[in-house]
Amino acid sequence: IAEELSSPVSAVVRHKYGCRIMCRLIEHAITLPAVARMIDSEIVPRAFELGRHEFAHYVVACVLEHGMFEHKRSVVQSLLSGGLACLAQNRHGRFVVEALFAHCGPEDRSAALELLRRAADPVDLALHSHAHGAIGAALRSSVDCPDMAAELAALASKLADAAPMLAESRFGHRVLHAAEQMCATQVPRFAAVAA
Repeated sequence: IAEELSSPVSAVVRHKYGCRIMCRLIEHAITLPAVARMIDSEIVPRAFELGRHEFAHYVVACVLEHGMFEHKRSVVQSLLSGGLACLAQNRHGRFVVEALFAHCGPEDRSAALELLRRAADPVDLALHSHAHGAIGAALRSSVDCPDMAAELAALASKLADAAPMLAESRFGHRVLHAAEQMCATQVPRFAAVAA
């Protein structure tokens, strides 16, 4: 199957059934040279664009979850250069950003969180109908990543300052809940303001 799909991969990943085939190949045959070539030549260079597509975003998220380290790192670099905050605010791209925080290494997560913090106001992202998931995923993934302590403290501080506004919002409330669960022990100021 991998050999037959080698040329029109960009069309396959955008198809409602083709994306499923690619995901299964990535999950179960990632070590095959043909699959690795498809990822390197077709998915990595277009990761940001594919991450915003209705069906292709599943494939990009699948690479972040099941791909080899080199593939994950290349996809993350492509996503970071494309604009992570913009991707997080897209109805399909948010799932790719959530997969990045859930499945990538500490260095990649730290770089992504720093970029999100610099690119957009975390409170605005927490209130956004799609981007709130990315902020919540960042908070949930930070527990096992001491490298993210400084970024997490800055994020928690901004969220703590806006806790009343977040509590009134349907999406902000979800981020507030994730922050309370994950950051209460790490950032005492946040726990006091959120309570």
